[in-house]
Amino acid sequence: MKQAICVLAFAAVAVVSGASTAQPRDGFPGAVVIPGDTRSSLSVVKNLSVPVRPGREEDVRAFLLPRLGIFGIERPDGGIVLDRVIEFDGATVYRYRQTYRGMNVDGGEVVAGVVGSRLVHIANGARRISGGPVDFLLDDTEAKRLVRARIRDIEIDEPSFSARRVLMPFSEVLIPVWVVEVVASAPARHDLFYVDARDGRVIQRIDLVRYAAGRVYMDSPERDGATMGVTIPNLDTSGFLRGPYADVYSNCRPPLTCKDANRQSKADGNGDFLYDPAEPDLTDPFAEVMTFYHMNRARDWFRSIGVSAMDVKVQAAANCSSYLVGVPCNAGWSAGAMMIGICLGADPLNKAHRTINFAYDADVIMHEYTHGFVEKTSAIIATLDAFGWTGMSDGINEGAADFVSGFITDDDVLGRHASLAWGPETVRNMSDFRACPENLVGEAHEDGRIFSTATWEGKRLSGHDPAAGKAVALAVASLPKTPPLKDAAEAVVSYALQVSGNPLADAFRFAYETYGLLDCGKLIEVPNGYNATGRIYSRADGALQPFLAQYVYTVPSGAASMEMAIKAWYQDSGNDALSNVTFYVNHGDYVKFVPDNTVATYTLIGDPERTINNPVPGKYYVLAAGENSTFVWSWEFKLTYSSADAPSIASLGPASARQGETVPEITVRGSDFVSGAALEMGHGITVGGTAFVDQSTLKATNVSVHPAAVPGKRDVSVSTPSGQSATGTGMFTVVEVPRLDGGFDATVPDTSYPSDGSTDGGAADGAPADRGTTDDGTMDAAYPSDVPDPSDGSGDSGSAADTGLADGGAACECDVTYDCDPDCPCDPECAAACECDVTYHCDSGCPCDPECTVPETDAGAGSAADAKEVPPSEAGEGGEGGCSCATMRVR
Repeated sequence: MKQAICVLAFAAVAVVSGASTAQPRDGFPGAVVIPGDTRSSLSVVKNLSVPVRPGREEDVRAFLLPRLGIFGIERPDGGIVLDRVIEFDGATVYRYRQTYRGMNVDGGEVVAGVVGSRLVHIANGARRISGGPVDFLLDDTEAKRLVRARIRDIEIDEPSFSARRVLMPFSEVLIPVWVVEVVASAPARHDLFYVDARDGRVIQRIDLVRYAAGRVYMDSPERDGATMGVTIPNLDTSGFLRGPYADVYSNCRPPLTCKDANRQSKADGNGDFLYDPAEPDLTDPFAEVMTFYHMNRARDWFRSIGVSAMDVKVQAAANCSSYLVGVPCNAGWSAGAMMIGICLGADPLNKAHRTINFAYDADVIMHEYTHGFVEKTSAIIATLDAFGWTGMSDGINEGAADFVSGFITDDDVLGRHASLAWGPETVRNMSDFRACPENLVGEAHEDGRIFSTATWEGKRLSGHDPAAGKAVALAVASLPKTPPLKDAAEAVVSYALQVSGNPLADAFRFAYETYGLLDCGKLIEVPNGYNATGRIYSRADGALQPFLAQYVYTVPSGAASMEMAIKAWYQDSGNDALSNVTFYVNHGDYVKFVPDNTVATYTLIGDPERTINNPVPGKYYVLAAGENSTFVWSWEFKLTYSSADAPSIASLGPASARQGETVPEITVRGSDFVSGAALEMGHGITVGGTAFVDQSTLKATNVSVHPAAVPGKRDVSVSTPSGQSATGTGMFTVVEVPRLDGGFDATVPDTSYPSDGSTDGGAADGAPADRGTTDDGTMDAAYPSDVPDPSDGSGDSGSAADTGLADGGAACECDVTYDCDPDCPCDPECAAACECDVTYHCDSGCPCDPECTVPETDAGAGSAADAKEVPPSEAGEGGEGGCSCATMRVR
């Protein structure tokens, strides 16, 4: 599947330029500063708190100007230009384009986020510039002529051409470039050609027609079985499916070829659109109704979080069954418009050979509509830079579109109906585990799953905080044009803190750490012997196409040898392609990619193995690049160093632990252990310490498994102070703890587990939790939560439980996913006994009693079993009245 996005041109609003000098990193007091991949400039500044006047962009500019050097804009002939302002409810995003000698630097941006009256977040995409000539020897007419000549062999129906000049950076040197945009209706085309303005060479071509596989919505045939009556919003009086925010046709190419004759759905005498599903009809009016309704549904959601960027009319075509309009057996967003296809039974992509209308999946429609939101805010795009291909930005775009459409439908499964044509393997489940770099492949939809699954996990760990959607939308709107995945993750955590507070921010942070996103940049550190893999989709024009990340191996002093092994093959056929893929391996610094002129310490091509004896210690950076063609190249690279005294792992004991368990001591058996060796067991497992016993024995102490750690086998690694390491594959197992059913509703009193000391009412499983009152609404005599507890050290008055806190003391902080009533502090025994266990929701009207940590066997949805009632006498200190507990499902 092809992927790209459309970039809209916006006029500059204000110019900011002038000399700047490098500033120290403490130019952001109290903020968290995330360095860029090169460590020479910052990438993200979050948790910032700088007063600004609401609506006064000049305050933001005044803060940025003296710090341009920190962002990498160090030259006096560089600056920034205000590009656009994006309004949210209570938040504003200011996007600045980088300039050099008055010209735009391609992909260079500084983005500032303001919440309320505070500047809170800055994202940096500025490019470091050493200088160099930037003369445009070719004019725009010649650039367009050259592009027209390149596509003359393709039958294009009345293409339109436009050109704009930019400066494109490679290895800190600028190249003057004409960006020529080509739009045509038949076949559907929307391309950007980057033409070197010095010699007319086409550097790259980017396909901006964005395609996506089918998605699922809550009203799909597979989920609901039947249609439901709705009120169709935002219609004008034309009698068509047209209004201020959506304009829907059938089987045409909006906005170029669609006319009223292409409309299939028309209002009846009452002004209604009462059509039944008509699949596989190629002129299905019901598909138009679906498209119009869910476009407005998505627009209304964006408006509910204060986004006005989508308050524009978007044209869309349903029932696209012709290749002349570009999307049969798919759906797409292109040039500000949407196309929703029909996958014909005879289409070679259709595995079921049954005609499927993708408009029957609302997630298809809302996914594509979210691409429109990205286009109108951050307009993130994949292109070339000194690191290689910036394709992670395409993955962020796809992952954000998945997450937003699933957030609106409250459904983690995407693609139920459309997968009937594409095959069941194309269903995307956001509850799957997709991590970086293990699942990073170089294809936008697959890489997008890393972002969407981790973000969905953060939403789930937060207790499905409704503010999660706004945090993600704000983060995406605040990204520079070519961000890596780690910057998107940092932005979500940053805005989650602003819109909801620490619990949501910590939930996202834990999820992103577990899924590896916080280290998923353009340079990715990997251990000795790591088998790096990926695919390369040819997008360059006449030159090598690089992968979207470089892998970094660290070789220690004293290594006897270093072996580099490579593989490459045709993705479709599996045939050998070693001669078609080049591996650049550079020592000491990242591979600086330059089309047709990349220099590296080693250049591997064709030879599957190379051994270096007594290698120079340090970091080795690896970039794979495939030759330009119509094929997809798959590749593997492995760097393995060895030495006479490298350690090895033979066994562990004990070799497993449950979620939430802390093992006092684990014995590690092996060879060549040394003092100072350290044991690592992966995300979600904390090793308190590693004690050296002898060369064959280590003792790991206080090994703690997080309650939300991913169950299953884990690799265990031992590293020595000299940099040697060993990995034991699958040697330790995280055992999943059975959980109670999570049917929890904290809005009304619980009848199945009252807190007034009476017996359980026997209500079905999933009954609401008690809020600290009896079932008739009166105050709970055993443990009221609505009477303040004295904190001056005096005894309990009998009307409320004494926290035992000193006057002015603060409540103990509850874990991020623990739902505690903010008016009822956690009692001291909570921290000591159960530490507000992450897997439990305790009744927010009472503190977390020790019995809350004792899980009951899950009786399944709809069962009468609920959290076990513990009599007050057995509840532990401070546990009057029992504590109504329910659990969340934990991966």
